[in-house]
Amino acid sequence: MKQFTLKFTEENLKRHLNYNKDLIFTIRDEPKGGEGDVTIIDSVIYELILIGYITMKGSWNTFWKSEGFSSKEEYEIEIHRIYGDD
Repeated sequence: MKQFTLKFTEENLKRHLNYNKDLIFTIRDEPKGGEGDVTIIDSVIYELILIGYITMKGSWNTFWKSEGFSSKEEYEIEIHRIYGDD
């Protein structure tokens, strides 16, 4: 088990914690740790329990609620802003 770091903007972290403070689901462009590794967010220890791989053209569109967005469209805009059209 190792410790890893996840960076969130204040707005994004608030959105995640408001949705579910016990389980954070987040899309990243590469793994930030391995399953079983831990990170500390707002003095709370979180364990990385699953790494999955998705594409923007696949089933990704079902994850918008888990990331705390109020709509699929809001989620799409944010994902495209961060990662572009790839």
